[in-house]
Amino acid sequence: MPLWEIAVRATVVYFVLVLLVRAIPKRNAGHLSPNDILVLVVIGTLGTDAIIGGSSSVGDIVLMIALIYVMINLLVD
Repeated sequence: MPLWEIAVRATVVYFVLVLLVRAIPKRNAGHLSPNDILVLVVIGTLGTDAIIGGSSSVGDIVLMIALIYVMINLLVD
């Protein structure tokens, strides 16, 4: 998979997931129902599949993880 495609996929999926999570009503961790936890796991799995896009190369996956890490730090700071 080309590097530009990895960067675009990771960026787009990350920001869509951030917007989706912010749109969901906030709940305290103690008030999460099993259905809420299941939804979070499914969203994470779908996000992972969308970012990876069939790539099985270790280098590609490491690059995707690094991009997400950088984006998280940019949003938090």
